[in-house]
Amino acid sequence: MNPEYVRISPQERIYGDKSLLLSQLSLINMIKRYKEYKAVRKEELLLKIELKKKFEETKVLLETLDRILPRVKMEDEKHEEKIKKEIIAHIEPEKTEAPKPHKSSVDEELKEIKRKLAML
Repeated sequence: MNPEYVRISPQERIYGDKSLLLSQLSLINMIKRYKEYKAVRKEELLLKIELKKKFEETKVLLETLDRILPRVKMEDEKHEEKIKKEIIAHIEPEKTEAPKPHKSSVDEELKEIKRKLAML
């Protein structure tokens, strides 16, 4: 088989060159974004590890504090429930139901307006 050559017009060549350059530019931008993504993910992983260490330290400190502080014994469960109810009452004030206004239908409103007009 003999090679065949095809003639390309200058506009087609320019279009092809532009498409090739735009594709290269797009690939370079994708590589750049991927590298940034990897860096951000690495930083996120390091921050998560640091946060986990802080949580563990806090847990140890809370356990130590729990051992050090004196224990308070409640006299009975009723007293404890009473305190819980008082706390809830302060947090959530009781909601009073407002009386609902009477909703009249459109026909009833029209009759009322006509009656008032007749009185005038």
